[in-house]
Amino acid sequence: NVLLVIMIGEHAGIALLLGLPFFSMAMIAADAVFLPTAFLVWLGGRAALGRQRLLGRLPRRWRPAGDGGPPGVPTARPAPEGRGGTGEAPPHGGGGGHTLVG
Repeated sequence: NVLLVIMIGEHAGIALLLGLPFFSMAMIAADAVFLPTAFLVWLGGRAALGRQRLLGRLPRRWRPAGDGGPPGVPTARPAPEGRGGTGEAPPHGGGGGHTLVG
């Protein structure tokens, strides 16, 4: 765990000193794979709580759509205008073929 802290600090230093933020974010995410699961779950809970507190201070009109539900319960995004459904991607093989590979 000590070595992980050193590696994450090293990549944060690379982001600041060398101006390579995207490389550093990718490497910190790769380093985070080796962190204990309990710590990652705790960190995710703290991040969700911080987001909820931050968005709770914003006026109602500046909040993202679908952020009015109870805490901890994800809300679905509304469907785009003129398209029925839930706004989710169609199941695989549902036609379309609107991807880069086919």
